[in-house]
Amino acid sequence: MAITLNRATANTKILSAEYNENMTDIEDLVNQEATLDGWADAGEAWAYSSVDDPTGIITVPTDATTKYSVGMRISFVNATNTIYGIITAVTATTITFLHEIDPTDSQALHLMANSAITVPKYSTQKAPFGFPLDPRKWSIITTYTSDTAQASPIDNTWYNIGSISIDIPIGVWDTRYSTQLAGNKPGGSTQWWLAATLSTANNTQSNVGYTDMFRQVGVATPTDLWCIFREHMRIVLTTKDTYYLNHASLGGSLGSITIVSSYHTVIVEAICAYL
Repeated sequence: MAITLNRATANTKILSAEYNENMTDIEDLVNQEATLDGWADAGEAWAYSSVDDPTGIITVPTDATTKYSVGMRISFVNATNTIYGIITAVTATTITFLHEIDPTDSQALHLMANSAITVPKYSTQKAPFGFPLDPRKWSIITTYTSDTAQASPIDNTWYNIGSISIDIPIGVWDTRYSTQLAGNKPGGSTQWWLAATLSTANNTQSNVGYTDMFRQVGVATPTDLWCIFREHMRIVLTTKDTYYLNHASLGGSLGSITIVSSYHTVIVEAICAYL
């Protein structure tokens, strides 16, 4: 039996197949171009929920935990500002995030307003296009520059000299402090201690791992001792908390202990560990 080939039909099918293949390639290229900057469109509506500077909470559609996770970057437009953030907590219908911080005051550079959110985007990358990576923009910092004394300190009693504290938001934080303390010993005891700690109360040592200590032995005559104390710790918070920089004499019946900030500025810093 003879088979008749309809050349026009065959050519049409070949051209159609090539066209579909080319269109697929073009679509793939367009999608690739759309993600080269590292951002993905959220493809859903985000809405303001609340703020506790520098933390913000956004309401999103349900099942957010299947799409977003802690450490992701986000970006959106709100009140004419482009706001960048790092996700610090997720529930089924909310995203909690740390705003990009203004280093001059440790508050949000552009605090989210109770108004429309547009152009919502998210990223699993560390550095999607435009996202600020300067650690100062993801740090809470407290400084103190006065010389302040605690007269007649009671041994083993913690004092929040200078009322130095830091408010640390929700998240995981690499925290550190640096402080210089001077102790005056009028004489008598041959052993005495100075110590500093970061604590959840202004008169306690809440975690020995947050404490730095210096011990002097064998000096019975009146003397002064100056020490710089530094400590690093990782703090994990599910709610905002206040930490206090406390100092103590742990023995030796000192005449006074003094923060000497005129020679060494006191610094307490919390850096977002998701950076």
